[in-house]
Amino acid sequence: SEPFTTIFLCKGNAATSQYCTNCNDSYFLSDCIGCHNCFGCINLRQKEYCIFNEQRTPEEYASFIQSQHTGKNSWVNSMQEEVRAFWLQHPVKQLRGEQNSNVNGDNVFQSSNSEYCFDCNKLQDCRYMTDCLIGGKDCMDVHIWGDCMELCYESEVVGINVRNIIGGYYVFQGCENVFYSLYCSRKSSNLLGCIGLRHKEYCVFNKQYSQEEYERLAGRIIEHMQETGEWGEFFPIEISAFGYNETMAQTFFPMERSQVLNRGWQWCDENSVPTAEKVIPADKLPDAITDIPDEILEWALKCNQSGKIFRITKKELQFYREHQIPIPYLHPDVRHVIRFQKKNPYQLFTRNCAKCSMEIQTSYSPERPEIVWCEACYLEAVY
Repeated sequence: SEPFTTIFLCKGNAATSQYCTNCNDSYFLSDCIGCHNCFGCINLRQKEYCIFNEQRTPEEYASFIQSQHTGKNSWVNSMQEEVRAFWLQHPVKQLRGEQNSNVNGDNVFQSSNSEYCFDCNKLQDCRYMTDCLIGGKDCMDVHIWGDCMELCYESEVVGINVRNIIGGYYVFQGCENVFYSLYCSRKSSNLLGCIGLRHKEYCVFNKQYSQEEYERLAGRIIEHMQETGEWGEFFPIEISAFGYNETMAQTFFPMERSQVLNRGWQWCDENSVPTAEKVIPADKLPDAITDIPDEILEWALKCNQSGKIFRITKKELQFYREHQIPIPYLHPDVRHVIRFQKKNPYQLFTRNCAKCSMEIQTSYSPERPEIVWCEACYLEAVY
C-alpha cells in the first residue's frame, strides 16, 4: 500500500498527482495545469469540478468526494489501479517541457541549445545536465543546482555565480577556477584539491601559495592527472564516504548488495532499528485512519514489503488525520523507490508518434503501454 503522494513538478494542494502545475484541492491528476477540484483527470487545462475528465456541477463533485473513503488504505489501492488504467487510455507528450529552442531531453523548461538534459530550467548551450533547476550556461555533466553557473564540468551541487568548476562538489557562492574541491564557497578562486575553504585563493590541498607558486604547482598536478586519465573525471566511487545504497545512485541505478561488493564498492548494512514497546506488521493496522489509536506513536511498524522497521511521529499522525490519509504500510525507503519508479528514466528512446507516425525521441521506452504523441499532436489535442 502506498499513501497519497504528490510527485514531480506539482504546485498546490494536489494528492497523488504528477507533473501538475497550480492545481488545488484535487486528487489523482496527471499533466494538468490550473485545475481545481478535479479527480482522476489527465491533460486538463484550467478546469474545475471534473471527474475522470468529465465535467460535473459543483454539487455533483462534492457528492462524489463525500462518497469516497480517502482515509482507507484499501480505497487508495483500488483507486490507484482504476486511475492509472484510465490514464493509459489518454496520450502523453513525447517529452515534457515548454519555452525551449533546440532542446533534447525531458522535463526541461525555458532552455536553448541543450542536449540530453533532464529536470532542468533555463539552460543555454549545455549537455548531460540533471536537476539543474536555476539555470546554467556552457556546462556539461553537472548534477544539481545552477543560478548563474557557467563553464562547469563533471560536478555536483554547484551554483550561485560560479564559473570554471571542474570536479567540484558543493562549490558555490561566487567561486571561480576551482578544481577537484569540496565544500568551498564565498568567492574562493584558483583552488585545487581543497576542502571547506571560504574567501581563499591560490590554494592547493588547503595550503596557501603565491599566484606564481600556485600556477606552477597546479600545472604540474594537472599534467600528471592528464597523463593518468584522472583529469576530467569525477571523484572515483571507491573513495566515497557512503555505501552505494545510501546514495542517490541506488535510486537511479539500483543494484543488489552482491553486485556492489563484487565491484569493490561500499555497501551499508542497516544497523539502527527503531525501538518501541512492540512491533506490529503495518498491514495489520486498522484500514481507516479514523480507527488508528494514539498508541501507534509508541509502536514500531514492520514494512510488509521489505520487513524494515519504522515509526510514525506525532506530527506525521496529525497530518494524516487532518487530511484523511491512511497510515502507510511501507517503510519510507520503499515509498521513495516506488515514487521514483513512476518517474521516467534519464534516457531517450526512438518511437513513432501513435497519432501521426512521425519518428520521435521520448523518455517512454517502446515496450511501455503509454500512448505517446509528438508535441504537435499533443498540443493540438490538449489546447
